[in-house]
Amino acid sequence: MAKVKKINKLFFIGIDPGKIGGISIIDKNRKVRLSQEMPLTSDRDVDIQHLSYLINLSGELFCCVEKSQPMPKQGVRSVFSYGKHYGQIIGLLKLTNTPFQEIPPTKWKKEFSLDNKKYKSIMMAEQLFPGERFLTPRMRYMDGKAESLLLAEYARRIYNA
Repeated sequence: MAKVKKINKLFFIGIDPGKIGGISIIDKNRKVRLSQEMPLTSDRDVDIQHLSYLINLSGELFCCVEKSQPMPKQGVRSVFSYGKHYGQIIGLLKLTNTPFQEIPPTKWKKEFSLDNKKYKSIMMAEQLFPGERFLTPRMRYMDGKAESLLLAEYARRIYNA
């Protein structure tokens, strides 16, 4: 197993670039600084302007982005949409010189003993971040927000000095 390089950072970002993904920022003490569903424009692109606060954080953080691949029987349109979001996020991270690593879901979920069931990710996020809500006013679960928090926590655990 490769040795993990420790990175002394103040903030850790987790990004779930999925259809209804999320972005979260926690500090080295696991205090949530930001946690939300991925902001989208009216034409369903990632709202890059809304995420411009990353420019001010550059140099003080480390980001883990979920790296996924198309699933069997997934439609061409959804694969293209996912790839577009993924590319927009990677482009923003590179533009802001934000250090990041792409993490396959199997790797970060193993850290929390999770499988592919979204409700288990929500339950784990509720345990680790009890002050956060993962239910919209219309009673829809925000699994993208939960998984982005878990990705941020994964980054904190693995890369925190």
